Amino acid sequence: MSQRLSVQAIDLRVRADYPLVRTEIYELTPSHHLIYAASETLNEADFAKPFEDHYRTLGTRVSFTNKRPEQSLIVPPIADREIGDFIAALPLTRSELQTVLAGKFPGLPDLLTTADGPGHVLTFSFENPIPEELLPKVMAFLTDCLNGRDFAIVVAPVPSGAERGADTQYDPLGIEVTSFKRLSQRPKLPQFVEAEETWWFENLRGLFEGSIPPLSFDFRDDAGIACYVNAAMPLPMDIRQALLAYDTIYIEPPITDVSRTAFWEGQSITQSEVLRLVELDRVRILHSQPEERSDLGFLQEAHSANPKGVIGRRKSAAMMVADIVETADEYLLCKPHIVSQLPELISRLAEQAKMPADKIAQAVLYPTKARRESLRPLLSSGLLGYAGIGQGPMFADIVQETAGKDIALEAGLFGREVHVAHMLDATLIPAAPSGKLINSWAPAMQFMGDRLNFYRHYNSRISAKWAENERRKENRQIVLAPIPLFEFYKNASIGDIASLTSSSVARRKGRALLSRLAGLSIEGQVAEMTKLCDGLERQKKTSHIVDAILALDSAVGVATYFTNTSVFPLVASFAMLQLALKCAKMAPVLDVVVDEIESSLREAVGLNQDLTFVSKMSRVAFLSPPPK
Repeated sequence: MSQRLSVQAIDLRVRADYPLVRTEIYELTPSHHLIYAASETLNEADFAKPFEDHYRTLGTRVSFTNKRPEQSLIVPPIADREIGDFIAALPLTRSELQTVLAGKFPGLPDLLTTADGPGHVLTFSFENPIPEELLPKVMAFLTDCLNGRDFAIVVAPVPSGAERGADTQYDPLGIEVTSFKRLSQRPKLPQFVEAEETWWFENLRGLFEGSIPPLSFDFRDDAGIACYVNAAMPLPMDIRQALLAYDTIYIEPPITDVSRTAFWEGQSITQSEVLRLVELDRVRILHSQPEERSDLGFLQEAHSANPKGVIGRRKSAAMMVADIVETADEYLLCKPHIVSQLPELISRLAEQAKMPADKIAQAVLYPTKARRESLRPLLSSGLLGYAGIGQGPMFADIVQETAGKDIALEAGLFGREVHVAHMLDATLIPAAPSGKLINSWAPAMQFMGDRLNFYRHYNSRISAKWAENERRKENRQIVLAPIPLFEFYKNASIGDIASLTSSSVARRKGRALLSRLAGLSIEGQVAEMTKLCDGLERQKKTSHIVDAILALDSAVGVATYFTNTSVFPLVASFAMLQLALKCAKMAPVLDVVVDEIESSLREAVGLNQDLTFVSKMSRVAFLSPPPK
């Protein structure tokens, strides 16, 4: 009976929380191990009790020490690139084991019950005999899971519903289904959900190896400038406004029939219009909640219309793994030749910040920490499980240490959403029951997002100088507070909105305006919106003059340009630009060129891009009155 795998998993957890510490695993007997670290990196006197309380699993005979044993076998640690191979090392619950068995071994009969038999033999009762080709693999996996404990596999009659009890009761809204369940327990799933389940277990090794990069996921293709919103929570903004500014909207759907109806009615969008937006690839539906909490028929229809427009729980979790692993592999401070130089730096930082060195190390080497701790929560609960790890809990720990405040729940929630948006290269438009909560957490979310950007961009592919990296960082908002800028006409259709925002330039103008307003105080927003309303009114009165100038015949203009004469100030410049504009408009891919020319023309006659955008959108919406 060997407990080696369990000890390796415990060691990995220690190295996740103490990423600078180098540990060694010693096997005194197959059922007795020691985990060693040098006292200057992790002192036994300080860490022995936390190790017993928080790391050692029940029934595992392992201790932490600063003394190497004289005679013992050295056990290799779980390497970062091998984490995906070590599911059997995890302390799985019965339900998790059922799900993993069904996922790893397609065609395996349902595991009905587990029970202690005579002589403490653990009995696994399956619904039908295990196929011969699967039996050796299943036996080997269970041997690893049970640390060598004796077990038996039997075929049992299918019990009645009452006898099977809660195991057969599947309530999509129940708290227990936030963890993955085996497919046989989840009726009427769309085929793509089943395909994702198979894909996850087939590719878990590749994900942690780093051989499946984030850009290999089709739902990251051609997203352009994207935003991420979680409609499972109250969303204090009009989704149509996001269409004005963003190329792609990643949205988590509401999770109950009541909230789903209320949400879409509040957004003045019908289900058929949402389907059309998915088909146009303007909306992509992403799940961290069980897919059954959505309208399964609609999901199947949307997936058929656009396969990359619906992302299930397994694929979204896989994307998170891929993003974490790529960041860790490329992060400059995770490189071996750099890590050896970090202890001194971290010691000085801890002294300066008056913070524990292990907290500083977790912040500096966060990509390594995230990689080592992500398997269990993402395997068990997908993106929902990420609320318990990551930037949120780290931020909460810092606040607890420095201010004595417990903000773990809020930090986990908002930290998860920031990281989901980050992995999608999207701007987070947060949702919360209270606007005050959003306002108070906006700086914290920005802080978390800035950190994630730093880890991603301070890497071996880009210059090692952070000052240079700052100029290379993606030019987008990490968190954008919702601003009710527009009120839409009742007869404004989604088709009209999609048409008006089909150009990436139009959406860029919308983003620029929303981002600028979001950065202002309430008073500043009122002043700017008042100014926009006044400017739009003035523009209406002079629009015929502007249109006449912009519609100046290019042939007359070109002749004027070449003869160096003018009948109106700036006509020569207009003529030259008009010719370029006319040519550029013939090619849709040149919309950026068109935008630059039109912008310069309009600025020359006293217009600005904000008014140009607002004026264009006036076909479907009007400016909201400035708040009083």
